[in-house]
Amino acid sequence: LSLHDALPILKSVLLAYVLWLFFGLFGIHRFYLDRPCSGLLYLFTAGLFGIGKFPCVIAITNQFNA
Repeated sequence: LSLHDALPILKSVLLAYVLWLFFGLFGIHRFYLDRPCSGLLYLFTAGLFGIGKFPCVIAITNQFNA
């Protein structure tokens, strides 16, 4: 895998983290990662009452590694 091939993946991971950082309580990063059901859950419960924002740090990376 060359750097040129990995660049779109890095941009996607970076954008997912930026969305998580600024809009994590609203679940916007979940919609970006094609997880609309959990995105709605985050939206209506403020990120599972704020607790759900922290496990997403690991989950974002795992979704791109799969």
